[in-house]
Amino acid sequence: MRVFIKTVYSLLLRLITLFIPKRRNQVLFLPHKNCKNDNYDIINYQSDNVLCFINYLVSTGKYNSYNFVIRIYDASKKDEYAEYLRSKGFVGGVTFISNDENWRLIREFLKSRIVFTDNFYEPNLYKIKSQICVCLGYYAAPFKDDYCKIMQMGKIRRGIDRIIKNIAYDYHVSTSDLASLGLSLDSQIEYYKFISLGYSRNDELLKDNQWFKNRLFKEIGYNPKYIFVYAPTHRDYERLENRTTDEHRSIFGWATKFDLQELQTALEEMDAIIIAKIHPRQERSIINDSLSNRIFFLSNFVSIGGNLQLFLSISDLLITDYSSVFYDYLLLNRPIVHYCYDFEQNVKARGFFIDPIDPFFAGDVIYKLQELPDVIKRNISNPNINEDKRNKVKSLVFKYVDGNSSQRIEKYFLGRK
Repeated sequence: MRVFIKTVYSLLLRLITLFIPKRRNQVLFLPHKNCKNDNYDIINYQSDNVLCFINYLVSTGKYNSYNFVIRIYDASKKDEYAEYLRSKGFVGGVTFISNDENWRLIREFLKSRIVFTDNFYEPNLYKIKSQICVCLGYYAAPFKDDYCKIMQMGKIRRGIDRIIKNIAYDYHVSTSDLASLGLSLDSQIEYYKFISLGYSRNDELLKDNQWFKNRLFKEIGYNPKYIFVYAPTHRDYERLENRTTDEHRSIFGWATKFDLQELQTALEEMDAIIIAKIHPRQERSIINDSLSNRIFFLSNFVSIGGNLQLFLSISDLLITDYSSVFYDYLLLNRPIVHYCYDFEQNVKARGFFIDPIDPFFAGDVIYKLQELPDVIKRNISNPNINEDKRNKVKSLVFKYVDGNSSQRIEKYFLGRK
């Protein structure tokens, strides 16, 4: 019933939209709602495709006759955001609308000629033919099985979801044709609407971000030889409604204090630190906050402009599990370790987008924390040992590796060279 009411409501808005003139130079930008949890915005922007694209357009100096409408998640920073854009030379119109101002967002949507989102969950059913709605992408390609959510909907709801998605979106930017196939299944957006132009955030990943490394070293008070990023995905079975225990675990799973101490000792020996990024959808209450002077939560560095893409760019190795973050990291051709401490549990709860998944693992796969120190040391001493694996997956997932994705997107959708 709720879906039916939303559909009728959106169709009524669509009828209204027909009579509202579109502003030729108005562009609406809808950054991902996870930006609220991760504290990403137009200043700390490098990990969101929409925010990256805004910064790119501003940097060109070609859009001062445009009106940019931007959804934000911290209304108290409106003046700071406006000053930031002015400092970048942008003198065009700009309107910041808080995420909770639904009616204002809808009103500006109805007046916008083009809309850029970063995911395929925006219910833009009231879009009409004279408007263009573009998803700039969230994850590069599936790794976990997200199609299972669609199968759980039931035939009727699944059909409605497909209709809604294909009304709401005209284009979905992707990183390759194969990635488009997987994303088409996950999103139910027709394959012909996908176009392989690359992701704006990966332009930032490929830049020289030494400035941020210097800022990090100043913040922590010393200069470690190695920086590792640990970016696990969320666990569906750990959501509050699915939990069967009140126990807490570390960010590294159900590891013992001895295992964690061994990891700490190994990091000291290597003169290394780990930056741990918690997924926005992870049930945070289950994770123990106690880390060490060699392991930090990424959220501790938001105040210095820290975000996942910047940390990836300055890191020497990525530790992940089933998260699609490793696809982006392939562009750097640096070691990847897949730490899958709950592999069997994950297979039962979610599974993978393809079976067998083994050919898509881009580095060593381990299942126990005790294995991690030795595997890290092996990869750091010889960063090329799994290069063939990385290159095979990269060739499937990325059409471009040149750092010019924003330029291609601009040319395709805004007609600017």
